[in-house]
Parts: sequence; C-alpha cells; structure tokens
Amino acid sequence: MKNIAEGYNWRIFQDKILGIWSYYILEDSSKAVQKQGVWYDVKITNYYFKTLKQIKSSMKLESVSNEIKHKQI
Repeated sequence: MKNIAEGYNWRIFQDKILGIWSYYILEDSSKAVQKQGVWYDVKITNYYFKTLKQIKSSMKLESVSNEIKHKQI
C-alpha cells in the first residue's frame, strides 16, 4: 500500500486487488481528535471503482456541502 496523495487533513492510499485492479483508501482526519497518542474519529472510506481524479473531486464536493450546512444553521 502506497501513500499517493496527502493534504492538511487527509491522505489517499493506493493498493491492488489480485495485482490487477487498483483501489484507493481515503483517510479523513478533519474531525479527528488525538488523546494520549491515539487518534479518534478518523474517517476511512474505500473506493473500488473510481479514479484518483474522481475521489479528489468528491472530496471537494463534500467539503463545500459541509460548509453550506454549517452556514445555514
């Protein structure tokens, strides 16, 4: 498993199933809290049939929708 992209609160890992199909794992730590050396509430999402570009665009859409929800409250 390789870390192929990294941002302020997220990382994307890539690995292969049976050495043929690539899949990605998104680790989102934007709402995570560290207590006594352990990270809590880290969100892990698996993407099996998407490209890296599609994952990054979905991350942007989720962050925009979260900002809109917070502003409306």
